[in-house]
Amino acid sequence: MQNRTQLHVRTPPAYEEAKKSELAKAIRYALSNWVALTRYCEDGRLEIDNNAAERARKNWLFAGSDDGGERAAAIYTLLGTAKSTI
Repeated sequence: MQNRTQLHVRTPPAYEEAKKSELAKAIRYALSNWVALTRYCEDGRLEIDNNAAERARKNWLFAGSDDGGERAAAIYTLLGTAKSTI
């Protein structure tokens, strides 16, 4: 696990309002998911994004039925795995 740099600052008067901002939410998300967000740095086989999974999900949405979608997902998983091992 990587060490995070500790930042010590004085609390500004508008702290309560600032910690509700979108930037503060993004920073909290990044810090609470730091290990998962940086895992691809430790293992070169991992992708930085999940575009392949999202494409498969979109294809699954148009499979026609739940059963067809499950079969399509299995095929896409098999093909994706085969491509990644070549």
